[in-house]
Amino acid sequence: MNWSSNDDNFMIGVREIGERFSYRFYDDTHPYFIAEEDYNAQWAFEDSLNINSNWGWNGNGDNSRYFYKNKQLATVIGISGIAPVGKKASFIFDSMVFITENPKVNYKTKQKDITYERFDNQGNSMPTTFTAEYGIGSIANTTSRNITLILMPAMRFNKSYEKAFQVALAGFINYDEVDGLQSAPVPMISWLRKF
Repeated sequence: MNWSSNDDNFMIGVREIGERFSYRFYDDTHPYFIAEEDYNAQWAFEDSLNINSNWGWNGNGDNSRYFYKNKQLATVIGISGIAPVGKKASFIFDSMVFITENPKVNYKTKQKDITYERFDNQGNSMPTTFTAEYGIGSIANTTSRNITLILMPAMRFNKSYEKAFQVALAGFINYDEVDGLQSAPVPMISWLRKF
């Protein structure tokens, strides 16, 4: 399936590669810091680059804040099985591994002089000029690997041929070369019926 950037927000979070422009306000430890204490400065800066931080659309139908990949390709490996435990119980094991390669984004530092108009309490105009330092991104030839492992061990208790109750101690482990290791449990309780 081809998920182009013109699709209506379909799987946007999954397809994002990185920001086209990297910057942050109110954080002097960030490499692209804009030293300004007025939200109007952020709006003026984003307007000068034709981007919108809240929605990401520049009015032309293209997303102006993020790079996207047209296709979400992954290698998927699955292992599952069932083993009886007594007359009315079974041990269920299900697992899936997703392996993806994501392009990296390189940033080049640039500076831009921004002037915007602000007003004091009496309504007098106070033009303000500041120099914005930001990173402009480009997609690199290198990639980073993302591996997600989903484990779903469970016990299934059969009340009859048509009904079963299942408890799963499922969870996922995600390893990303950029963000590191993340994991979380996802316990599940299921009632199964045959129709």
